[in-house]
Amino acid sequence: MFALPMIALLAAATAPSRKAAEPPAGFAGTWDVVRVEVDRADQPHWEVKPQDPALLNRELVISKTEAHFEPDKEACRQPAWKASAMTWAELFAKGFRRPEGGGRSTKPSPSDFEFDVPPRDRVTVYTLCPGKKLKGSDVWLQGEWVVLVSPDTLVMHQDSQILLVFKRRAADAKPQASFPCEKAASPTEKAICGSFALAGWDRSVAAACQEALKGNAAPDKIRAEQKDWLRKRDACGDKASCIDDLLWRRVDDLKQY
Repeated sequence: MFALPMIALLAAATAPSRKAAEPPAGFAGTWDVVRVEVDRADQPHWEVKPQDPALLNRELVISKTEAHFEPDKEACRQPAWKASAMTWAELFAKGFRRPEGGGRSTKPSPSDFEFDVPPRDRVTVYTLCPGKKLKGSDVWLQGEWVVLVSPDTLVMHQDSQILLVFKRRAADAKPQASFPCEKAASPTEKAICGSFALAGWDRSVAAACQEALKGNAAPDKIRAEQKDWLRKRDACGDKASCIDDLLWRRVDDLKQY
């Protein structure tokens, strides 16, 4: 667990919602997923595990008129930003509702996601992709929403189980693969090191492979499969679409172990 600093991005309680023509201050830019958290008190309902490699390293791009989270096929129009002010405790209780039963509360807290913030602090929550509307005063919290925690940290509710923590990508950042990019030799390695998206997926493959090897009864089988997969990947040359397809599919395959 680690504490995240708060910034003064609070809305008055008497004005729970408003609309803005462009992103609120500090939101525009490119963000990378650095943590994937799930409700630790609701493991029977997990669909993904903490630090899921398919979500780690994915990017969120917020521009003046649209937002695009990398796993989604298309960017969504963001003509306005609906905001609501509430405490962290209220936000998690309403946004991450648990199924009844199991002998625990249906209202999780930030600590259940190992998210270390003062529960009573008030924050401003913004709806992402407002076109995906649901009916009800609080039902919008079931969709995608974001909160700016600090100038360089943003959190996103992807669904009722997943909290994503993002870090802002620096303007002078360079793609970082699972291997030293300064030693990239093949056309495929150079293509990976020339793309943030491909480099991110490459790191996810490495993370998924490492996780698959932990406690596996047949590690040699996984290593042999990985070598065979690397040969197929390198056969893509510098064709980004081919590399991308093999990378995310490899992550999916490794998660099955």
